Amino acid sequence: MLALNIEAQLERLQSDQKLQKAWRDLNFKSAALDQHCIVSISDNEGKLTYVNDKLCEISGWSRDELLNQPHRTLMSMHHSEEYIQHAWKSFRLGKSGAASSITRPRRAKITGSTPAISHR
Repeated sequence: MLALNIEAQLERLQSDQKLQKAWRDLNFKSAALDQHCIVSISDNEGKLTYVNDKLCEISGWSRDELLNQPHRTLMSMHHSEEYIQHAWKSFRLGKSGAASSITRPRRAKITGSTPAISHR
């Protein structure tokens, strides 16, 4: 009985260590992504739930101005309604890829970019 208890504790410890390593790896990759890419995350209704510093820097919008706003806030008027609908349909189907985008800045010139789009 004691051996089973010790074995269970060792398995739990190994699981905890694996989880901690996974979190460290995720944080490292997230930091690298945030430093080099513009990142925004939207909910299923298209409202922004996360924007990184790089996006705020490029767009001129503050995080507080963007959060809970429609993702369209960042889209330039150069996109047709058809393009936007197609992009959202692909996103909701879980398709990942890159899409050409023109970011509508708050108070700067219009910026072209090719963001990576991913959905879990």
